[in-house]
Amino acid sequence: MSVLPMIDDGHPIEPALETMARETAPAGPQKSLVALAVLLEQTVRLIYPERSPQAMHPGQWAALRYLARANREAATVAGLARYLGVTLAPASRAVSALIRKGFVKGEPDSRDRRIVRLSLTPEGEQLIQQDPILRLAEIIGELPAERQHGLTVVLEHVFERLGQKKGQHKATNPFVIHS
Repeated sequence: MSVLPMIDDGHPIEPALETMARETAPAGPQKSLVALAVLLEQTVRLIYPERSPQAMHPGQWAALRYLARANREAATVAGLARYLGVTLAPASRAVSALIRKGFVKGEPDSRDRRIVRLSLTPEGEQLIQQDPILRLAEIIGELPAERQHGLTVVLEHVFERLGQKKGQHKATNPFVIHS
C-alpha cells in the first residue's frame, strides 16, 4: 500500500515529491516518507498566503480561532496556552497583538481580578469569517467521505505522536473528529 498521495487518476505524485526530498532525505523507502512530510509542511504554509508585517500570523489566527469557540471560563491566556501547547509568554504575545489590532478585548473577571476574560470584538467576529482555514476545509470537503475519514485518522495519529514529543506543553485538539 502506498503512503503517497494520489492524483485523481490514481497515480502517486512521487515525481513532484522527489525534487523536494532529494537533498534532505536518506536513501531507500524513507525518502518517500520525508518527501511526504515536506509536502505536508508546504501544504500547511500555503494556508496563510499573506506574510507582511501587518498580516495575521498563523499563531494569531489560531488564537482568534480558539477565542471564537472557547467558553467564557476557557477564554483566557492560560486557556489559549494550553490549547496551543505553549507557555504563557507566546500566548500572551499573540493576545497582545490581537488586542493592538482591535480584534480581541480583555475584561477582568468579576470574581478574580487577576484573570482576564478574552473575547472577540465586532471586528474580530468579522475577521474570523475570513479565516484562511475555511479554504482548507472547503478543499478537504471536496474529497469523498472515505478519503476524508482516512485523512482524519492519519492526521490525528500524527498530531498525537508529535504531541508526545512536546512533553508537558502538549497541545490539545478540541476538534477531535474520530473516536
